[in-house]
Amino acid sequence: MRKGAHGLIPLAESGAHGQEGEECETSRGPVVACREAIIHVETESKEFLDSVKKTKQQVKERGDEVKRVVDGHVKDLLDQVEKLESDTMKAANALTGTLKMALLTTLGSEDLSAQLFAAMNMPRTEELVMTCIEASCYSAPEVAFIPRDIEELLGNERNTVGSVLNITNPGK
Repeated sequence: MRKGAHGLIPLAESGAHGQEGEECETSRGPVVACREAIIHVETESKEFLDSVKKTKQQVKERGDEVKRVVDGHVKDLLDQVEKLESDTMKAANALTGTLKMALLTTLGSEDLSAQLFAAMNMPRTEELVMTCIEASCYSAPEVAFIPRDIEELLGNERNTVGSVLNITNPGK
């Protein structure tokens, strides 16, 4: 008797009461009915526990899926931040190197700087001075994290994994 089926288990067997030869049968009726009720409750309980075990496993599996998705999103965001960091620092280091070279040539003698630039195939002092002027306007990008509104993700359910449905049958 599963899947919403329910009924009463008779406490006495049908038949004539008080007739000779049936006293043993009628007196056993309630005992048999109680045993059947016990078996029924035990069966229902076992089926319920099996259902609980299956539901717990489904919740854990779904939670693991959500964790994998969230971990993937975290990794993607961290990769974006690291790429931004790398690209920005490469550009800043290249600019710093060029500025240091300009400073060196400005402080050094003209003969030395001309030889140095020729040997390193670098632009002339005038070009480096222009780089200095341009670099004075340099501004590193700002980076910020904008978290997703958890309430928006959760909606009305308030649980990103799912929900548990308790189905009860009236009269059970």
